[in-house]
Amino acid sequence: MSSASDIYRNRACLGMPMPLERHWWVRTLFPTADTYLSQGGADTNYGTSADLKVGKYTNWNCNSILTFNLAALPTPFTVVGALFSIYTNYADGAGTLAIDRLLRTDWVEAEATWNHYKGTTDWGTVGALNAATDYTNVNEVSTPGLAATNWVTFDLRGQVQYAIDSVSGIAHFLLRDISAVTTVDYAFNSNAAATNKPNLIVCGYQP
Repeated sequence: MSSASDIYRNRACLGMPMPLERHWWVRTLFPTADTYLSQGGADTNYGTSADLKVGKYTNWNCNSILTFNLAALPTPFTVVGALFSIYTNYADGAGTLAIDRLLRTDWVEAEATWNHYKGTTDWGTVGALNAATDYTNVNEVSTPGLAATNWVTFDLRGQVQYAIDSVSGIAHFLLRDISAVTTVDYAFNSNAAATNKPNLIVCGYQP
């Protein structure tokens, strides 16, 4: 299922309450902040770039981070689907893209770099890669073998439900490669791109 209408048509098998007339909510959201972190420009901020990059190669690793504000949804709210879609504009290497929950909820789009998540405040590990302080792989989702000029979609319902319940309705994501290969180079459209921006379709109901 790749859209809100697909989820609505299949709502019964997804376990949503019937009837849904007063409870069904669908919202399409775009990032309120996104950027990539580059080892090659360790103190350079890319918050205005039209790209989000994920890479793994000698002295030039990259990860990307995004934030979505879920305030348009009521509370309490039960998430049935949270489809995150991102457009791949370049892909080289047989990597595996993973999306994890970012723990640094106060990171700043115009300040985040490979070394710092805001100002001169360091990540626990450069590149937002400390599994204790920067991110958690609880509810991690992943997919191998991305193709260029193509949308890729992940269901982030677990991470979005956590954000609604425990992070004041703000969802923060880390995009990284978790494969064993040594060379990976992916580029995705960011929210600053002219078209094909990242988006999050959240579907669910108010209990």
